[in-house]
Amino acid sequence: MRDDFPATQWSVVMSAVASGADKRTAVGQLLSAYWYPLYCCARRLGRSPEDAEDSVQGFCARCIATDDWRVDPAQGRFRHWLVAALRNFIANERDRERAGKRGGGVRHVPIDDDAERRFLTAGMDRDSPERAFERGLARSLLAQERDALQDEERAAGRGATAAALLPWLAPGSQPPCADLAASLGTSVGALRVGLHRLRRRYGELVRRRVLAIVREPSEVDDEVRSLLAALAD
Repeated sequence: MRDDFPATQWSVVMSAVASGADKRTAVGQLLSAYWYPLYCCARRLGRSPEDAEDSVQGFCARCIATDDWRVDPAQGRFRHWLVAALRNFIANERDRERAGKRGGGVRHVPIDDDAERRFLTAGMDRDSPERAFERGLARSLLAQERDALQDEERAAGRGATAAALLPWLAPGSQPPCADLAASLGTSVGALRVGLHRLRRRYGELVRRRVLAIVREPSEVDDEVRSLLAALAD
């Protein structure tokens, strides 16, 4: 499942809050973007893989059905509200029947069928619920922009070079430039220039995506730092 974050997060939230014909579509779009981070949070709240999936689907069903979204952009980041809301939902639902009463087996938003493998591979089984959510969100967002960069490079006829360099996007990482240059039939200097260009473009894509999920442009730098901190061990 590819994580497609809403183009403008708070506008989607406020559209969800407002009554109207597009409410269910807006809420579904929003929650689909956060399915994997919510799953990570549910797992760290003690849910089994199956129950975590059921809980997130039930939470999404409730959000889609209710008109009572008490969210306000002035009160902080939407993701913090979302974690608190899921925590409350799971606490209230813990003693109820499983999937039948938490969504009736209906997929209200697309399910990430690879979520458990990603969760365990990332080592989030040791995180707090809040940290698991933050790390899941960071990984989803950064992976989406890495995919976008790869698509751009492939369209420009630089797919092979991009595929070799994308694993080295992190600042400070040192690729085996001589070996890579030889395998690609280029010079070490050209390879380093290409890596610098890819890192710059990746940064632009990430910042553009982060701009879409904060309230003000002034919050972008702080949000990027939060994403990177979420991935730190």
